[in-house]
Amino acid sequence: MMLPRRRPRPHAAADRAATLLTARLDDASGYGRGVRGDDGQVTRVVEDRDAEPATRAIDEVNAGVYAFARQPLAAQLAKLSADTAQGEQYLTDVIEPLVDKGVGAVVGDAAVLQGVNDRAQLADAASTLRARLLRALMRDGVTVIDPAATYVDAGVTVAADATLQPGTLLEGATHVGAGADIGPHSHLTDTVVAEGASVHSSRCHGADIGPHVSVGPHSFLRPGARLAAHAEVGSFCEVKASDIGEGAKVAHLSYVGDATIGAQANVGAATVTVNYDGFAKHRTEIGPRARVGSDTMLVAPVRVGADAYTGAGSVITHDVPDGALAVERNEQATKPGYAERKRARAQRREGG
Repeated sequence: MMLPRRRPRPHAAADRAATLLTARLDDASGYGRGVRGDDGQVTRVVEDRDAEPATRAIDEVNAGVYAFARQPLAAQLAKLSADTAQGEQYLTDVIEPLVDKGVGAVVGDAAVLQGVNDRAQLADAASTLRARLLRALMRDGVTVIDPAATYVDAGVTVAADATLQPGTLLEGATHVGAGADIGPHSHLTDTVVAEGASVHSSRCHGADIGPHVSVGPHSFLRPGARLAAHAEVGSFCEVKASDIGEGAKVAHLSYVGDATIGAQANVGAATVTVNYDGFAKHRTEIGPRARVGSDTMLVAPVRVGADAYTGAGSVITHDVPDGALAVERNEQATKPGYAERKRARAQRREGG
């Protein structure tokens, strides 16, 4: 995660040869100190190993971030000496000779000094940056229920009055619109969520979720999933490369892939668009206001027309005309007394 770059404005706005970033620490051990003169300006930087006791008592430290005017810097770099406690050339030694040409210091956040030398320190630094991003969102009117349990990447935008529930993870070029409700436990990557939509306990990657849409819980929107306003994808559904029209519903336990679903259509539970024949993907079209019965298998390529119906449990392999009913199932066979006969056979086997 990266924070947006900011220009060194105090340096750019002033006619200075150098500007350095400093911070104040409760324990400055190990850091170079910024030594200020009687006028309050930094006159030199002294490394910890080369510092006298009085200098070590200074709590203002060098953050190692500088802005220089090129020509004065070049002139001083040629004069650097390795006559130091560590036998090294210190870039900070150019500060004192540049004082006459203007040296400024900007006191910054001590968090910029966090070292990253192992995975534990990397996690600490990332946590600091995430906390900053979340505070900025909250100041802009976003509700974050539990900042410690919420991850928002730097490329994400969230509009005012949106709510991020605990366990929310937003990555990539994700946008969350005003009044949207995300989570708990939702993971969105490169996904657009329009105003007033909700995504509950679901995974969305490369999806476009329209205004006042409801997703989840426990559903998966894959790349190319596009949901128009007021559509609904309920629990335990998967949608891939499909357009779901305004007000259409895929309530639960369904797979919709490579499909177009018209406005106000209703897809019953456990419906599957059978889009892959082992070699190529094929599309399914469900017309406006169509009603697809529970446990329907739509073997693509196939079209269910506007206002059409399919019977529950049907395997639809041919187009269904507008307004028609398609039912494909074997006739039910009912055998009275079956359980008693089965039990008697089992008892005879045990006694034989």
